Amino acid sequence: MPDIYKEEWTNNSDWLKLSFHSLQENPPIPYEHSSREEIKKDCDLVQSEIIRFAGIESLNLYTTLHYAAATKYGCLGLKDCGVKGLVGLFGTTGNLHCSYHLSYDVCAFLQNHPYYKDNETNLFFFNNDMVINTVKLNEIPVLLKPKIGKGFIEIMIHEQYFYKTYFAYQSDFKDKVISAISFLINNEYQSVFLDEIVDGKL
Repeated sequence: MPDIYKEEWTNNSDWLKLSFHSLQENPPIPYEHSSREEIKKDCDLVQSEIIRFAGIESLNLYTTLHYAAATKYGCLGLKDCGVKGLVGLFGTTGNLHCSYHLSYDVCAFLQNHPYYKDNETNLFFFNNDMVINTVKLNEIPVLLKPKIGKGFIEIMIHEQYFYKTYFAYQSDFKDKVISAISFLINNEYQSVFLDEIVDGKL
């Protein structure tokens, strides 16, 4: 990535930020068993590149790790890089799923609270409510409707599904993103950075 757009990135960093997700897309679940040192190495590398081409103002220290899987020591490796919080896949009230090293009690807690502070790692954890590329276009309002009323709803995309050259390209991906965002806006939600929730600015 060239650094010729750095000023533009910096000028837009009040609404557009970048963070570490993974060094690469494959293999799947890359950090499930990674050591503290391994994950820190990858995170340091990516964060350094973000700062190089987009400026430190564009670096966000809240993120979603690829496949939301890491041990406590992997999470500590992220903490070593300055990461403050992670989004996970903690399921729903009727179908709990645990991410990272957290217990089912935490999964249940996150169904009714915007975040959880983990004392072992000093990281904040948030529950993802929808990964847009995993659902059909007509399912989006149906799946989001029961969540309306929650103080915080987290949705996620993987941008590669926009591209025709991607092996799993979704021709309606743009429509999916617009549908999800529009549905939430029409129900009086607004976009926020996760640190704004933790800092009580909202």
